[in-house]
Amino acid sequence: MSEVGKTGREAGAACRFLLLAKLDAWKGVADLIEAAVILERSGAPFELVLAGPGGSAGSVKAVGAMITARGLSTRVRCVGPLCGAARTEALRHADVLVQPSHHEGMPMSVLEAMSFGKAVVASQVGALPEVVEEGRTGLLVPPQDPAALARAMLRLVHAPELRHRLGDAGRRVIGDRFSLDRWREALIDLYEDLLAERLRRHSCQA
Repeated sequence: MSEVGKTGREAGAACRFLLLAKLDAWKGVADLIEAAVILERSGAPFELVLAGPGGSAGSVKAVGAMITARGLSTRVRCVGPLCGAARTEALRHADVLVQPSHHEGMPMSVLEAMSFGKAVVASQVGALPEVVEEGRTGLLVPPQDPAALARAMLRLVHAPELRHRLGDAGRRVIGDRFSLDRWREALIDLYEDLLAERLRRHSCQA
């Protein structure tokens, strides 16, 4: 595995899940906490880091209180927004990015995580299935379904080789579809098509 795909933690360490999002209700924060309750009851070795500013689901402090009330304070941390090097470190040390949104476009956090070679668990909504391909680059779950979310997370807790395979495939997808060279080629193709169409119209009018 390439260096960016490594977590920098010991083999056999608890699987670390990461949410990188504003703490809005529609981002599935409550669903993720309920899924964490299921994982905790199963005895699965896991950690969950919620990283983002407060939102409609509550302030960072309020979400932290929710975590404590659910008996998850040893498993789940709410660390507030992360930027720059801190964000990079969070991605590097994570095993899986979780994106349990109720609705979504294409969040940058998913593309970032895939570029770091991380597996992704995401809701099957919006544009997410376009890059998070079920069983290839990640796992997709129905939105607002903590039980299904927990099952997908548990699957990755117990299958590190699957995490690595999904993460490696995701990094390749980002390289193939979102690299600067790829965008440059697409832009050149677009200009060539537009020029050809303009020349065709000009010849028809001559």
